[in-house]
Amino acid sequence: MLPTIRSVISIPAGLLRMRLKSFLIWSTIGTAAWTALLAVAGYWLGRSFREVEKVVGPLSMAVIALIIIAYIWRQLTWRRRHPD
Repeated sequence: MLPTIRSVISIPAGLLRMRLKSFLIWSTIGTAAWTALLAVAGYWLGRSFREVEKVVGPLSMAVIALIIIAYIWRQLTWRRRHPD
């Protein structure tokens, strides 16, 4: 059910010669469970939007600020190392 693992799970399944029918059944079960989990989480978070926004809002702004600061720092330090 982990996103990264779901993307590459077909490689070991193929290398281990897993039967296609078994692979499709288990992949369908995993995908359905993951989708259901995301849907329930979205529904729950949507119902509690005001409370979630109190926490996520400031965190989102902090992440955006850190990205902007990192970008500016990278631009300033790169130009010093690579003058025209």
